[in-house]
Amino acid sequence: LLAQIGDSGTYQCSASNSHGTDQETANVRVAGPPVVSTRLTNRTVVVGASLSVTCALTSTLPLTLRWWFQGQVVGTTALLTLSRVAVSQMGEYRCIGSNAAGTVQDSFRLNVHETPMIVKPPTDITIPQGSSASLPCNVAGIPVPTVVWTSGSSQSTVTVNQHISILSDNTLQITNADAANSGSYSCVATNVAGKASASANVVVIGRVAFSTFPQDTTVIAGNSATLQCAASAGNGVLVYTWYY
Repeated sequence: LLAQIGDSGTYQCSASNSHGTDQETANVRVAGPPVVSTRLTNRTVVVGASLSVTCALTSTLPLTLRWWFQGQVVGTTALLTLSRVAVSQMGEYRCIGSNAAGTVQDSFRLNVHETPMIVKPPTDITIPQGSSASLPCNVAGIPVPTVVWTSGSSQSTVTVNQHISILSDNTLQITNADAANSGSYSCVATNVAGKASASANVVVIGRVAFSTFPQDTTVIAGNSATLQCAASAGNGVLVYTWYY
């Protein structure tokens, strides 16, 4: 008889003849491989967090348990504890339990989320009117952050127009700049783990335009003469130089 798990129980042997009957009993326990009592489920944590996971196995025989990750044993008890989780610990963890009757295994996937980081932030720039410039915003994080550019004290979302565009690498490109493009710009990176931002100021210097011109004049020798000259250039600071 090949024993099955269902064959466990009490067995009775009875012998009888014309003088009577006698009987004896014995208990039979059929031991099998370990059994997973509660299945593992995938987990998600943020970088730096701690995690504890229990491999719930039952066994009627002495049990040997191992946790495996990337070909390495990372635990030998039912409770697996990971402290200050890093991105390098993301992946599949497998719990394998063995006894004299066989082996069973279960697994879960650990996903690690990383708060956004501004790897290359934008910097303050001053440009002449009509020129082009770019504000970089290279970001990192898991999952990949969503990047939005805002402007002004109200932090309203930047509107793409004939002067401003957002490139595929999240760079804000200013083309044929005018005075209206001056101001503060912020790059905001967001994912499920958090948010990060960086800001830069853009100053567009306008073209020089004269509002007062020097006028031809005649002066008597020995007297004083005054020539006036005034100009504007938007946000720019003007330096006046007279030549003779």
